[in-house]
Amino acid sequence: METIMTLVIDESEEISEELLTLLLSSVKKQNQSISHIAQELGERVITNSATKLKPYLKEAVQSTGILLDEYAPIVASIFQDDTCTLKDDYSNRSGEHLVCFFSLSITA
Repeated sequence: METIMTLVIDESEEISEELLTLLLSSVKKQNQSISHIAQELGERVITNSATKLKPYLKEAVQSTGILLDEYAPIVASIFQDDTCTLKDDYSNRSGEHLVCFFSLSITA
């Protein structure tokens, strides 16, 4: 299922709003109507297709009116421009974690 969903996204010219809504719903924290397996699948698909989804996700998240913190960390990490690396047990096929290191600059 993960492979099929990833291929559909990666091969699509555009990503539909309905697909984005379903993916975001599956990775929303505290969503009691989604099984743990469905949430993991959503995280893996988003991780695998992050480059393709990035241009569409910001608008999709904003249109839901739900704070970015309400979603799994993978959603927030896609919006960052810093380097991401894979570490131990995050949701991708190898069971590794996508870890992003962010630099924060504050100007006065």
